Amino acid sequence: MIQPSAYAIPPQPDDVLPPLPKVETSIPTTTNTISTPRNFPPSIPRINPVEPKAEPVVTEDSEEEPEEQTESKEPVAATLLTDLKPQKPDAHVIATRQMAKVMVGGIQIGRRVNESFRAFLQRFIPRLLPGADNTPEAAPGEPQQQQMFFMPAYMMVFIAIVIPVLVVTIASVVYLRFGQSVQYDEYYSQALNARAQAVSEGDPARQRDAWQSVINFVNRAQDYRQTTESNSLSTEAQSNLDSLMGVVRLEFVPAFTNGFGNSTHISRMAANESDLYMLDADRGNILHASFTGRSLELDSAFNCQPGTYAGYQVGTLVDLLTLPKINAVGANVMGIDSSGNLLYCSPGQVPQAIPLPKLPNTNWGHINSFALDNGNLYVLDATSRSVWVFPGKDSTFVDSPYFYFGNQIPANIDNAIDLAVSGDDLYMLHADGHVSTCTFSRIQETPTRCVDPVNFQDQFPAHQGLNVFAKAHFTQMSLTNPPNAVVLLLDSENQTVFRFSPRSLELQNQITSHAGKGNPFKPGSVDAMTVSPNYVLYLAIGDQVYFATNLP
Repeated sequence: MIQPSAYAIPPQPDDVLPPLPKVETSIPTTTNTISTPRNFPPSIPRINPVEPKAEPVVTEDSEEEPEEQTESKEPVAATLLTDLKPQKPDAHVIATRQMAKVMVGGIQIGRRVNESFRAFLQRFIPRLLPGADNTPEAAPGEPQQQQMFFMPAYMMVFIAIVIPVLVVTIASVVYLRFGQSVQYDEYYSQALNARAQAVSEGDPARQRDAWQSVINFVNRAQDYRQTTESNSLSTEAQSNLDSLMGVVRLEFVPAFTNGFGNSTHISRMAANESDLYMLDADRGNILHASFTGRSLELDSAFNCQPGTYAGYQVGTLVDLLTLPKINAVGANVMGIDSSGNLLYCSPGQVPQAIPLPKLPNTNWGHINSFALDNGNLYVLDATSRSVWVFPGKDSTFVDSPYFYFGNQIPANIDNAIDLAVSGDDLYMLHADGHVSTCTFSRIQETPTRCVDPVNFQDQFPAHQGLNVFAKAHFTQMSLTNPPNAVVLLLDSENQTVFRFSPRSLELQNQITSHAGKGNPFKPGSVDAMTVSPNYVLYLAIGDQVYFATNLP
């Protein structure tokens, strides 16, 4: 190492010490020198500084001290060096440097922690897998590391599978034993309180609400547990509520074992005492089924479909009805297309096509429906705003028709979709669900009178505050034969049939299936309805037909 001269100033970093100020000073004469004075030049020559091995670190608490000098041969230079100490950096610079040092230190610490945690996971996680030898191999010359958390494979399998299953099982048993029991008791107690209120109420509307609350609470209780007591209470509440609301629940039975499949869409039905005829809307043909004990069997050989018969072209059938046993054609069922062509069909026979007589001074628009009453055929042509009546003889119609309405035509007849006739009374069902009625007059001085829309009559006290008709949407109409003649309206969405008295249209009751698990109906709307002469009610839902034989 080169020994610096006494005249040399220790090297200082450029970023630590500010540049030395210009100092003009006199060089005193030392007293311990030789007697002969020495003269120095105005400028003290300096040796080139030796490059330091490492940059000195400056802290905020201390200034950088110059390196300790060797014993100087020139005291004057030492005195000058003492006077030239560096100035202290300002506070802003010190704070900035401290913050940088803290940030760098934090990054370094985070990096070390991350690396340590990653190394731990690489060593520990593989040891959780059964059957794996996770002991790291020791480097040459180093002792083998001892495996941590060593556990046999079968024990790991037990912990991973058996213990979670055991915990879930215990939790389930505890919940089923205590949790569900508590919930059941709470809701069942509320149902009993609601029952007590229903029994004590004298107002039918309040009784209705109370019994409905009983049903709601029982249903919630049975979500957790089903007991004999809850079933009995549910049956009692439903029976009382049905009695208040005028609901009659029938025992419906599926007619076919496997249904029709998704390829068949039953839109209309007609029935006699032993047979059921169904209109497939997709193909426009009529299907036939007959009773075999407690179910119906589909007749695959039955032929009643659109086509050309004896030179008459029959299109897609839009409606059907059964014929009296004695008729001129010997048919059991009759269908009609939108252009007024009739198709007579019977099991084992070839269909017969007979067109209706031409209309006077007009043509058919689009036939929607037809009805047979006292041998006369009533045909609804909503597009032409008309109902035509064809006098019949033995179920044949060869005479010219007459216009039913005369000079008065219902305003909304253009959206009529179905009709029923009983004597001089005609009922029309409209697309929006309302009903219009007309009374035919045979006296010229008294024209046919129509009411559109007609108001339904509701005499059930428990219906106070409710509009049961507003919740219904009627899609089909039927009329039973005397002596128990009633008007039936199908509420397809709610799977319910409303029964009304003729003319007055006073509500008698609502017919549906059993509630809850006793309901055999598939989800969905009812597509078709009919009643046989012996009061068997048929409902078509999806690919299945249901029937009830105990229609009151």
